[in-house]
Amino acid sequence: MEQVNDDDPELLRFLAAQNMRPGAEVELVKPPLAGLLHISVDGGEPFALAEVAAREITVRSNTE
Repeated sequence: MEQVNDDDPELLRFLAAQNMRPGAEVELVKPPLAGLLHISVDGGEPFALAEVAAREITVRSNTE
């Protein structure tokens, strides 16, 4: 993850609780379903994130 739009303090608190911060490795663990992305941060337990919230996050692809 590179950055997140900081317009929504509630989203920022949620992402912080999930350990999602700049430099974190984010992995999509399931295909999107019903507007939800199932992701893992730094290999942790997967959680659901709404697509609308995900649009506020900038990531960089790791194509190794």
